[in-house]
Amino acid sequence: MVLLDDFTGTGKQVCDAWNDPETSFGALLAGVGKVYLIVVAASQAAKKKIADETSITLAPAHQLHDGDNVFSTNCAHFTPKERGRLIHYGRIADSRNPKGFGKCGLLVVFQHRAPNNTLPILHMEHDGWCGLFPRHT
Repeated sequence: MVLLDDFTGTGKQVCDAWNDPETSFGALLAGVGKVYLIVVAASQAAKKKIADETSITLAPAHQLHDGDNVFSTNCAHFTPKERGRLIHYGRIADSRNPKGFGKCGLLVVFQHRAPNNTLPILHMEHDGWCGLFPRHT
């Protein structure tokens, strides 16, 4: 069985759907043999979580590393001062997840939407903020 998606940042959505006792998605597909999830991009954390908590084989075209998180000390593209400004505006855009869902700090945007793991300054939309790439129109 081959499943297709665009992105997985934390792996939570995949694992929740697979292991949910109400939907039994994992149980439903248990008898079909090997299950592959092909995505455009996945973080290392998502790849590990999916491998640890499901029998799905994740096959990303692009794997994102710790340095792709703009808040990581391994990210060479932003200074500490710039990271501070991103967090400041991130709190305005989304006070609960100023670094994106799961604190992923990613800059991933697709033509059709921006994942919630992306910085909220890019995708959040409310009375006090309008990102360039709103998730829902």
